[in-house]
Amino acid sequence: MKKYFGWAVLIIIMIAIILAVLIPSYCDYMPRAKWAKAVTTITPLKLAIAECLNDNKGEAEYCQSVQQLKNYGIEKLPAVFDNNINVAEINLATIQNHKASIVITGNKDTLLACTFAFIPIHEKTSGYISWVSISMENPNGDEKDCTKYVKGSQTLAEFNADISKTKQDEQATRPQIDKDDIAIHEQATELPN
Repeated sequence: MKKYFGWAVLIIIMIAIILAVLIPSYCDYMPRAKWAKAVTTITPLKLAIAECLNDNKGEAEYCQSVQQLKNYGIEKLPAVFDNNINVAEINLATIQNHKASIVITGNKDTLLACTFAFIPIHEKTSGYISWVSISMENPNGDEKDCTKYVKGSQTLAEFNADISKTKQDEQATRPQIDKDDIAIHEQATELPN
């Protein structure tokens, strides 16, 4: 009897350890799966905005409403449903001077009241459009990090830091380029003695 009791205790401990690892993983899995569905829902909208940006030379003011996107197959903004319940609100917005951005706000029960913005970044020279996903601050003031629910997303602070660094890099290289251009121009127009 003692022999079986020891094995039973060992099996119960092993099951407890496995559950201690799996339950938190499962709790994160469900919101991730639902956010993946929400992100997939906006794919046609992202495609329409990308086509509109390419057709309008990257000028996003022509691509920031449903009316402007009708020529690209968008009749209305998509909805995200889970068990016949609308679980997220999708809007077009301007985020920090980035027009034609898509904002998804999840409800509190299903998508944990997280808000994500999807911002199109248009490369003027190549015409390539990439999308940046940003976890916005939640209106209820929670400090939880929603970036774990959408793969590749970053916080608003990280996005702002990237923008600041890009602007600093551009400012650091531009004056030198401008000075070199002026120097070359002055040399070219210098009169011989």
